[in-house]
Amino acid sequence: ITCQIIDAQTGKPAAGMQVVLRPLKDSHKMFSSCTNFNGQVTRWDLCNKQSLAQYLKAEIGNNDSAWQIGFDTGRYFGRANTYWPVMDVNFYLWSGESFHMSILMGKSDYRVLR
Repeated sequence: ITCQIIDAQTGKPAAGMQVVLRPLKDSHKMFSSCTNFNGQVTRWDLCNKQSLAQYLKAEIGNNDSAWQIGFDTGRYFGRANTYWPVMDVNFYLWSGESFHMSILMGKSDYRVLR
């Protein structure tokens, strides 16, 4: 599960945005990351000493699953500069699928591309 965020105001990658990922069936599990200089998240921090790949293999297996990814837009844009303190996107991860999401994000709107 990877993503890339482009700042619609500048047209540049949204570097340094905090992002969290959680399975909807097990919402206390949370993987976190921060976008790199290209606005991408390609690696997730461990959750209870378990990597995302380990979690997918052990807990999800060959099943489809529902997820939520949250973007800390309030911290990135500044609270006075956005309507969205946090932007959450829910999605399905189909069994055996690689998932990449691209997001064009501004202070008052956003577009999610799959």
